[in-house]
Amino acid sequence: MAADITAELAAIGVRPLEDAHLVWFTAELESERALRAWFASTGGAGEAAAYAMYRAALDREEAAARALERRLRVI
Repeated sequence: MAADITAELAAIGVRPLEDAHLVWFTAELESERALRAWFASTGGAGEAAAYAMYRAALDREEAAARALERRLRVI
């Protein structure tokens, strides 16, 4: 019975790590797409908006990376 509880606790501990990794991975993909859109922009207001979208995506990626790092420190 103790082994079952230990296995369940281990599984519960892995889930938040998997979630944090997925959030970071998704944010990384979004920031890469936003960077490509910024590079492809032709100037003017469109370029400024694309840059702002890239910066916002990059901020989300950095926040997700910090959250993942905190989860990894717990393990």
